Amino acid sequence: MGALLAASVRAPLTGIVLVLEMTDNYQLILPMIITCLGATLLAQFLGGKPLYSTILQRTLAKQEAEQAAKAQQAPRENT
Repeated sequence: MGALLAASVRAPLTGIVLVLEMTDNYQLILPMIITCLGATLLAQFLGGKPLYSTILQRTLAKQEAEQAAKAQQAPRENT
């Protein structure tokens, strides 16, 4: 679970801390560090984009399109 989260959002520390806090088993710290870092490096090597970066790009593109549509409609309404 921690490795999947770490790889998808490119935040290995978040994945490690989340699993350690949920399980309250601090003997898992070394395996979690290895697993989360390995998953993050593999995701980076395979060329995937971080989840939150992709969502941000989509949101900004959508806002740009909406603003462009409003800008095109504004001159038509004034004439």
